[in-house]
Amino acid sequence: MFATAASASPFLSSEQLMAALPIGAALTVAARSFLGWRTAGVFAPALLALSLSHLGPSVGGAVLAAGGLAGLAAMPFIDRLALSRIARLALVVCAVCAGVQLAGFGAAEQGALPVVVLAVLIERAWETAVGDGAQAAGRLVGATLVLAAALVVVLQTAPLDALLGMGGFVAVVVGAVAVIAAGSYRGLRVGERQRFRALLRTAA
Repeated sequence: MFATAASASPFLSSEQLMAALPIGAALTVAARSFLGWRTAGVFAPALLALSLSHLGPSVGGAVLAAGGLAGLAAMPFIDRLALSRIARLALVVCAVCAGVQLAGFGAAEQGALPVVVLAVLIERAWETAVGDGAQAAGRLVGATLVLAAALVVVLQTAPLDALLGMGGFVAVVVGAVAVIAAGSYRGLRVGERQRFRALLRTAA
């Protein structure tokens, strides 16, 4: 159902969007718990993935590229204004919208969703760069975008297609159970295991 609709049209129904969001959030929690990936919030990768699935890869990618470049270019000037965080975020949204409009994608259906998420991602990345350095900001943005791209692929698989075909409530329950399972993990993450193995080899 989901894959058929996605292949026939770049647009997803409201029911599909609502059902896919908990699954995307669960995968984001799993990536943080098991891989140690830090993203721009729990829902940013899922919302970006849903935006790309809804708009289609070509239009969605172009919207993200145009809005992202405009937002990043505007951040140094916005930061100099010393505004409150909410005012700064509002200006980032304006900059991203301007970039999307100038690129000719202002009429894209449901284009506001990636614009808002992208503005939040840019603002979070800027704060991270100021506080923790450019590398930390790059890892934050990279993890968010990579996970969003992975979610786009996952949302097209047969198991997710079957799950979403069962209805939105079933997907919400499955997503909630997956979040609890992944969030309860207290073991070592992949990066931590690699560091411990390196230390053990050095000690030996």
